[in-house]
Amino acid sequence: MQDNATAIISSRGNQAYILAATSIYDEWVRNSYDQQVWQNYLKMSTDDKHWPKEVIKRTKKIDDLTNYTNHIINLNMIYEQPIQNLPEYFVLSDSRGKYFPPYHRADQYQLIIKSISGLQWNNPWQQELSVKNLIDSTSIKSIISTCAGIIFMVGTNSIRSWSASEIIEDIVIHITQSIRSTYDHLNCKTDISICTIFPCLKTSARFLTSNLLTSNINDYNTKLYDISNTLNFTIINFP
Repeated sequence: MQDNATAIISSRGNQAYILAATSIYDEWVRNSYDQQVWQNYLKMSTDDKHWPKEVIKRTKKIDDLTNYTNHIINLNMIYEQPIQNLPEYFVLSDSRGKYFPPYHRADQYQLIIKSISGLQWNNPWQQELSVKNLIDSTSIKSIISTCAGIIFMVGTNSIRSWSASEIIEDIVIHITQSIRSTYDHLNCKTDISICTIFPCLKTSARFLTSNLLTSNINDYNTKLYDISNTLNFTIINFP
């Protein structure tokens, strides 16, 4: 499996995505930690009626950082537009990609990133949160029809509500086969990529304990590897 992972990561589309995603995700992790520290300070002020000196020192710094971050995101949305002579890779993501800019451009490729909080492989009750339905929408079809590859960064929301077998057998197989049959230019193994699911400790009504949820995630990732060769798609694995 290690050899397969090495080959997968070395492919051009996945390598492009990983290079772009790693730095963005690293920044997101650091910003999330900073936010948690701030929330702890705020809790001290409200619960203990005490404002640590560090709160005062950090206030202006955090405000400036927030304003700067929002400014950069707005600039990306306004000015970063696809260049026709560069191959485009489309990333369809759940909330794990919400801090990614809508476009990322490099010398030899560009990423078009659409992040939707709450996105699942299938959501029978909210079609706008269902990959199964979205890939048939006019806006998404227009992107897929011209992109050099598609990357799915989806699964965390699904794995809390459905068993791994249900997701893989009923949804993932259907979606990959549908894309292959609809878009002739996406016929290589590296043209469709699916990310493994990150560890998740947010339990649900179906998976009441973290052990049960972790077991379902591991089962999903294993099944994903098992069918990747049969369905001819690649896997991006974030450790």
